[in-house]
Amino acid sequence: GDTWPITDTRLIGLASIVAEVEDRSVIQTVIDTARPIPESIPAEPAMVQTALADARARSPKPTPAQADILACLEAAQLLPLGQGLSFEAARFAERARDPQSRLLRHAAFIEDSARHRAPSLSQTPGPVTNVVVMGRSSETADLAAMGLEQGYRVWIEAGSTHMGRALAELARKRLRPPHRSSREVEARLDVDLTGAEMEDADLIFDTAELTPDPPVTLKKGGVWIVTSPDITAADRAREVHVTGRILRMRRLLRASRVVELSAPPETEESALITAHAALSLEGQSVILTRDAPGGLLGALFCALSRAAIVMLAAGKQPSEIEQAARQIGLRQGPLQMIDVLGAGRTLSQMRRLYESRDASLAALRLLSDRMSDVSEGDEARARRALVFHAPAGQSFARDPDLIPWLAEWREDHPDRCLAWPDVGLEQAMLAALVSEAARLMQASVVQSASDIDLAAQKGLWMDPRHGGPLIQADLKGLLSISGTLTQLQNVDPAVWRREELIVDMVKNGRLFF
Repeated sequence: GDTWPITDTRLIGLASIVAEVEDRSVIQTVIDTARPIPESIPAEPAMVQTALADARARSPKPTPAQADILACLEAAQLLPLGQGLSFEAARFAERARDPQSRLLRHAAFIEDSARHRAPSLSQTPGPVTNVVVMGRSSETADLAAMGLEQGYRVWIEAGSTHMGRALAELARKRLRPPHRSSREVEARLDVDLTGAEMEDADLIFDTAELTPDPPVTLKKGGVWIVTSPDITAADRAREVHVTGRILRMRRLLRASRVVELSAPPETEESALITAHAALSLEGQSVILTRDAPGGLLGALFCALSRAAIVMLAAGKQPSEIEQAARQIGLRQGPLQMIDVLGAGRTLSQMRRLYESRDASLAALRLLSDRMSDVSEGDEARARRALVFHAPAGQSFARDPDLIPWLAEWREDHPDRCLAWPDVGLEQAMLAALVSEAARLMQASVVQSASDIDLAAQKGLWMDPRHGGPLIQADLKGLLSISGTLTQLQNVDPAVWRREELIVDMVKNGRLFF
């Protein structure tokens, strides 16, 4: 939480004595300060016990830290002051040594670190009230829903009234509860019928599917955010005649609670500050990155997806791969993530990323062949197809046809099915993420290792109780990760390369955190 000075008026009534600790221990200072207070404080034990019982009923399986809090509250009612404080100190020391506690504290630390790496506070963010989303795809509806949930007035500019109204209706359906049934939220969504709203927008989200003609005159203090992966912010700035006020935003999925924000060198600091503040609401974290192919989250997702595809080609079972992902804390395995994101979008992301690195695309053949077969060659249908799960509806039951299809594919393409070394899939998946993280850090795509773990936890849904890939690497030992990469580097160096950063860290005994 935030730190308040003891002089803050909000703390009036919460303390009757303030003691300064000098050379003595905190516990002894508290005991000495509280000695004049009668041992029998006129509390109401029955009320405290009722509250504790209610808390335990609401959390029948508390975390160790939650259980400690309840135990300390109970001890405060039953033990003398000195013994109660000693009891609390012992619990604190035990919890500080607990690995799960360390991981949960790490989760809080990385989110706090991202907030503190926000742009300079020497300027005040510009006000954001009116938001325009410009585009014709479902992403337009997603961005409109995000703007509504952030509390903004949102207009959709889709090039036609009919398309705009259809996307507005889709945006309403994609709102999260309780926003979905709120009349106040619905009243803040409209369609820009004349283009005039773009001239008054504080923030414009641009999917690059439309180009305004004539160009829009950006409002003074307004910010233009391009979301398309197919064009850089600098190139789009030239197309729409916006200079100094345009940024790139990346978001892997609508449900992700993290966005990446990158800015060309010529971007005004006030634009970056305004965009950062506008996107940092309602539990959504903003990570500042350098604009690079794939971005941060996209690159981590591609590493996981490519690793899974290589494992399938090597004869590993889909259930083994998904279980290995869960063992390192992923709430969804990579095969399910591919179907959630869409096989076509996943394949496009991987091709774009690995082409930019001059890496082989041969490993992606399995995915493209599977897309073609499940959609019977229909390219439009292939882009939308669920390729590893049941293709009907949105069910994620495993497709019963997948295992025989994989066996036949491996038989037809023996040259693409490299032998898998004696490496566990869980270790291999973690090593793929650590290798990718090292590449991103070497290329200065991220400012800190904590950005990697935050992106993994909020964008790939890694359970904070397991920690992100880099804190896991620290706990397991980088020497072990390095050994895994050495074993797997010949299987697919695009995924399991032992980067120089890792070699250097092992040599010098360094950790990520």
